[in-house]
Amino acid sequence: MASIQRTTQPVGIDIETVKLTKMPKMNEMLEDIGDKELYLTIQRFPSSNVHGDWSDIFLNHLEKIEGELMPKQEEAEAEDIVYLFQSMHVSRALKAVTLYIIEDIESQQKIISYCETIHDKALWMVQDSASDEFIKGL
Repeated sequence: MASIQRTTQPVGIDIETVKLTKMPKMNEMLEDIGDKELYLTIQRFPSSNVHGDWSDIFLNHLEKIEGELMPKQEEAEAEDIVYLFQSMHVSRALKAVTLYIIEDIESQQKIISYCETIHDKALWMVQDSASDEFIKGL
């Protein structure tokens, strides 16, 4: 709670007046739409693909200078394929969330159609750029 207050106080937001709505758990939403295994791929493991983890930071992006760990002075680049996978996962998660928060069926269908288009185009780009062996694992 203290970390939230440090970011809300300076801009004049009183967190006591903010209405909090608890979202359903991601694994429960995915289970309800019949895709329970998706939780493992979109929530539990791939976040380090986006922001890294301590091992990645320590081994690849830090160096010891005069006894202190300092950021390496280099440009970091990520392979585009990493973002494609995340796009596929996000589009499937948005589809699941849409079914929970949008009541109007026509609106649901429109958003889900967009999500499916994003997923399919990202998958096509992955397939186009990856080897046959890699595609078999999808």
